[in-house]
Amino acid sequence: MVMGGDFQYMNAFQNYQFMDNMIGYMNKNYGDEYEFIYSTPSIYTRAVAKYKDLQFPTKYDDLLPLFSDPGNAWTGFFTSRANYKDYERKTSRLSHAAQQLYAEELVREDNEKMVKESLMANYEMLNSIGINQHHDAITGTGD
Repeated sequence: MVMGGDFQYMNAFQNYQFMDNMIGYMNKNYGDEYEFIYSTPSIYTRAVAKYKDLQFPTKYDDLLPLFSDPGNAWTGFFTSRANYKDYERKTSRLSHAAQQLYAEELVREDNEKMVKESLMANYEMLNSIGINQHHDAITGTGD
């Protein structure tokens, strides 16, 4: 069972606590038939591949445009928003340079307020870059 999605949950602690409780309940009540665990795509793929009569299909045609709903095509991954993508690359380079300067200053400085401000500024920059690099933002596929 897949849990989550883009920006679906805002409180990770609460959601993992819920999933821990659900996994515990399911293993206690249905553990004789099933095993409920946290997993990854590679663990899942290996478990499915153990079935001898199962073969994964090979995709030969193109994925794009991808139609997730009737009339809703996802296109332009590589050609849309060229200026935005260039801006994102430049911003990312500046962010890496700023992180080095933050680190150097934090080593030199013994001012707790300055350390907190530097870490918060770095967090804000990384958060902005992360949101901009999200697949819906940078490719223009968002609703």
